[in-house]
Amino acid sequence: MLDLLKKPDIKALLFDGNIGLEKENIRVHRDGYMTLTPHPFGNKAKHPYIITDFSESQVEIGTIVCNNPDEVYDQLENLHDIVTTTISVEYSEPEFLWPISNPPLFNSGEEIPIAEYDDENIEKHRYREYLAEKYGKEIMLYSGIHFNYSFNLKLIDRIHHELGRTDDIKYLKSEMYMRLAKNCYMYSWFPVVMTAASPVFHGTFMDEGEEVGGGRFLGYSSMRNSKYGYWNKEQLYLDYKSLDTYIDSVVDLVQSGKLYSSAEFYTPVRIKPKGKYLMKNLRDGGVNHIELRMFDLNPLDKNGMAKADMKLIEYFLIYLSTLPDFDYTPELQELSFKNHLASSAYDLDSGFITLNGKTQTIKEASLEFIGRMREFFTLMEHEDALGCLDEAELRVRDQSRLYSHIVYEGIKKEGYVRFGIHRALHALRLSNEKYYLLKGFEDMELSTQALIKACLKLGVTYEVLDRKDNFIRLTREGHTEYVKQATKTSKDNCASILLMRNKYLSKKLLTENGINAPDGRLYCEPEEAYNDYEYYAGKQIVLKPNFSNFGSGINIFKNGFSKEDYIAAVDMAFSRSNEIIIEDYFDGEDYRFLVIGNEVQAVSKRIPASVTGDGISTIKELILKKRHHPLRGEGHTRPLGFIGMGAEEELHLKMHGMSFMSVPNKDEVIYLRNNANVSTGGDSIDCTDVVHPSYKELALRAAKSVNAVFCGVDIVAKNIKEPMSDDNYTVPELNFNPSIKLHCYPSVGQGRPIGETVVRFLFDGLL
Repeated sequence: MLDLLKKPDIKALLFDGNIGLEKENIRVHRDGYMTLTPHPFGNKAKHPYIITDFSESQVEIGTIVCNNPDEVYDQLENLHDIVTTTISVEYSEPEFLWPISNPPLFNSGEEIPIAEYDDENIEKHRYREYLAEKYGKEIMLYSGIHFNYSFNLKLIDRIHHELGRTDDIKYLKSEMYMRLAKNCYMYSWFPVVMTAASPVFHGTFMDEGEEVGGGRFLGYSSMRNSKYGYWNKEQLYLDYKSLDTYIDSVVDLVQSGKLYSSAEFYTPVRIKPKGKYLMKNLRDGGVNHIELRMFDLNPLDKNGMAKADMKLIEYFLIYLSTLPDFDYTPELQELSFKNHLASSAYDLDSGFITLNGKTQTIKEASLEFIGRMREFFTLMEHEDALGCLDEAELRVRDQSRLYSHIVYEGIKKEGYVRFGIHRALHALRLSNEKYYLLKGFEDMELSTQALIKACLKLGVTYEVLDRKDNFIRLTREGHTEYVKQATKTSKDNCASILLMRNKYLSKKLLTENGINAPDGRLYCEPEEAYNDYEYYAGKQIVLKPNFSNFGSGINIFKNGFSKEDYIAAVDMAFSRSNEIIIEDYFDGEDYRFLVIGNEVQAVSKRIPASVTGDGISTIKELILKKRHHPLRGEGHTRPLGFIGMGAEEELHLKMHGMSFMSVPNKDEVIYLRNNANVSTGGDSIDCTDVVHPSYKELALRAAKSVNAVFCGVDIVAKNIKEPMSDDNYTVPELNFNPSIKLHCYPSVGQGRPIGETVVRFLFDGLL
């Protein structure tokens, strides 16, 4: 088998399994007491990512299936960020995710709210009532992480071929998962040693143990993996000879009344089918993946589980999948359960593991097991796995490195509640630091990231069809929508898009509908525009491409211009479009109104790209310094764009008697452009709540003039706080693919959840 696994293609497939995580946390208030508010993430029975576990206050998040620990950690982080930032503002009193597996504070078991469901899913509530009656509500509040793992299907196919088997591949698949499951049972104690992180609990949960930091300690590293954990009332034995005998034995337990359903079989390892965890699905479709259920929340990691531990567990499973099969008798089942309970001992020298007739301390057994894994990964020449094992060995040899010991010392110093709340607040701060980024999607446009983030929050499944093109597919309950760049959707027709793309034509339609638009001329050849220099000389004008976006190729002349400058501006505009417009300049402030459906969803004031002098640095140096701001980037992947140093900026500075090498006075503001697009380095200020309603009506009329559903209406106005009149505004453009990032993440003011607005509009209609 080792020779087989060392074949390059099989080896690659062996290390290319699939991982998915489920994580539970209790929602709490700042005083450490669990909340009693409703689950804030919609229909918990249908949401694909954010549901509840036993309690209404117990959030459970589930990642999609990922190909490696890096991807699944990103997914876990994205969901954690969405949940923790949402609950911090959802209700009048901020809520936080309790980061410890042991429960937070509660006044009595009676007040613990069981998760509520609609009539269609009432059976879920009844099952939870049954659990509360049989085990008690308190014990159901343990929270943790479930690690789901599956083989690459191509691996099973290759092994099937190499072994020369002619039977249906599903039999080999079942054999591989059954063998892996049995070995996981025998070694389930090892992940507990490496990830236990819940040594202290509160007296409201259990009135026993030594006092530590206002909590209690019974000598365990993980309460939920100890004898006080979440176990069946009696030890249950299954028949592991084959998948069919395994299924039959679970069914027998349910039919005999010992279990309510297969879900009540509380064990560190589960063999899972695709879809709902039903024995019928397992029998019909075979094993889809294996689930490990022994992981504590790690309060030392923002997201509840360290990426290094995800890697270690993946290597643990890979190694176990190569071990021989054996008869997992009731005697071995009892032994593996005793070993699992023993592994929860806080002191690795005080607990004992028995394997193959040999009894060792937990430390000795762990070091021996790590050594056996190291031999395998040395033969496999896998350096990353060996590095993980080196770190694991250091932690076993020096117990002060173990999470349980670090958490114990933290609680001893700060107190149980304060330690938990401090870790929760720290996690929330980290979630808010780069609130705009979606991990694993940083290469995509920020508007698309906002849309995917909204899908995660609202329970709409997504699929990235083309990353470079920012094309995604959204699905909810059989309804599918295709979206490009966040606002190119099926809701706008081709004619509306083409009308908005043609700036000259859209201005004509605006005028026909009684809306002020700048007077201007359309030019198809540069020479035609050159020849009209004398006509424009002395006027305030705007030169811009007729077919362009994001403010490129635009020049504004407000204070006179030479023929040389005029020709340069004409050439710049033609470099980005085969037609250009020269139109009257209207002196006012630049605003972007975002129209979706029949409503203005957001309004942003746009400030042209600028730098502020320090009396020492050149304009070029100030621009480069401003580029280092974390909110700025290129390719629409940050809330703000880089300030350019191209021909447009150079010409603008020249018109004001400066160059990139000029040194502005201290506190002097230097504008690099007159157009205020965020994509060219400008800033945005949210004005949604202060704009006069007449301007919102104007924006809606403008969008309807081209029958647009998604529309960015550019309005230049004297003062948007005052009522609109015929002489205090103009509408220079309509935009068919309006960026939503400037409204989601403005430079100043309240961000608007436009990603959520778009998703709701696509699936629920007019808002």
